[in-house]
Amino acid sequence: MGTARNSYEVIFSRVDRPDRNPMALSEVAGLEAKMTPVVIADIQGDRPTLHNVAIPPRRSFWGDIMPMF
Repeated sequence: MGTARNSYEVIFSRVDRPDRNPMALSEVAGLEAKMTPVVIADIQGDRPTLHNVAIPPRRSFWGDIMPMF
């Protein structure tokens, strides 16, 4: 947040309902939205370069906590 860094993790997530049914774009910030990480990209260096791509397990990456990014 305002500090120069040369290492980032970018998390790409799927957003759907708890029963895995799709939801409208207007609903993705609602309380019912469930975010599931699909890909985690590790970016590093003064000239940002992709260093690693991880596919997290299909179960919740954070347990019972649902993060909002």
